[in-house]
Amino acid sequence: MRAAAPEPNPAFLDLALALARRARPSPNPPVGAVVVRDGRIVGRGFHPAAGRPHAEVLALAEAAGGARGADLYVTLEPCNHHGRTPPCTAAILEAGIRRVFYGVDDPDPRVPGGGARFLRRHGIPAVCLRSPAAAELIAPFEKFARTGLPFVTLKIAASLDGRIAARTGRSRWITGPAAREAVQRMRAAHDAILVGLGTVRLDDPRLTVRLPRAGLVSPPPVRVVLAGRDGDLPPRARLLRPAREPEATPETWIVGPATRTTVRLDDADHVRRIGLPAGRDGWIPERRVLAELARHGVTSVLVEGGGRVFTRFLAAGLADRLTLFLAPRLLGGPAERGFFLTAGVTEPDRSTGLELLRVERYGEDVLWVGRSRPARRG
Repeated sequence: MRAAAPEPNPAFLDLALALARRARPSPNPPVGAVVVRDGRIVGRGFHPAAGRPHAEVLALAEAAGGARGADLYVTLEPCNHHGRTPPCTAAILEAGIRRVFYGVDDPDPRVPGGGARFLRRHGIPAVCLRSPAAAELIAPFEKFARTGLPFVTLKIAASLDGRIAARTGRSRWITGPAAREAVQRMRAAHDAILVGLGTVRLDDPRLTVRLPRAGLVSPPPVRVVLAGRDGDLPPRARLLRPAREPEATPETWIVGPATRTTVRLDDADHVRRIGLPAGRDGWIPERRVLAELARHGVTSVLVEGGGRVFTRFLAAGLADRLTLFLAPRLLGGPAERGFFLTAGVTEPDRSTGLELLRVERYGEDVLWVGRSRPARRG
């Protein structure tokens, strides 16, 4: 009697996920893959950039002859269509893979999927492991594919009494070093970092990714400033200065009302001004901003402040994920230093609802990760 095939090992999918996080191949999803033979990894790969070979193809190439009769673990269902590269299913068949375990089904409605179905028809078991981590990894790709808008993450650092700045407006530093390092990894995972003009004036941020470059192949995220109706960036703002190596300077996009965003002669080469129609209140609608960013290839945005910007994205229902770092300190001061600046609700059950996804700890700080949900009525 033939022995039952061993069950899939989630540890190999975890390794594939770690590989996937090494790149941000927008507008394609990040994907990682490992080839496993007799409990040993013989091939690794991740999708480095749109138009480059996919993770499965690179992992199979590294495994070479060792792929025949081996298992393939991949974070996303293998593709079965011709795009800028051939379908991965063909490479899997040719390599002689025995079984395929993948983290999550391909959610893209624009292409006929069927990668797993195709493999099964050709005698290769393809099993979806329904991994929450794999689903979270491709959430920006899924939203962009379904709606044409970037995935929006709000990154908030606050005291226990909900303040994101001291009464002077300064916010450096509310959280500790471990939390700030986690924020750098968040930045690296997004196509763009967005702040309001007030944050630039008060904190003069660089909005760069300050992590060891070893193993990171993604370009730096674009820095986006919502100029609104409040004027322009300070002429000496660090976002306007080129780096010592100009080719390493992230782009800075200043988004403001169309009448005030003509090109300035003193702008550096890395600065782009985007003019959009403003609403009656003088502000550009957030959905219009996101649509414009999408038009320029941005599929994910990390919103870093300030309170007025957080509030507008939350109130518009455009925040897909909320990441709230809570520091064990009390700042006090005016309510205007909070991150949700509304008039308030008359009853608790009319509040903006949030769904908890997970809680993590970074030193003394706690990270609360959630998403918004419709308020209960009644």
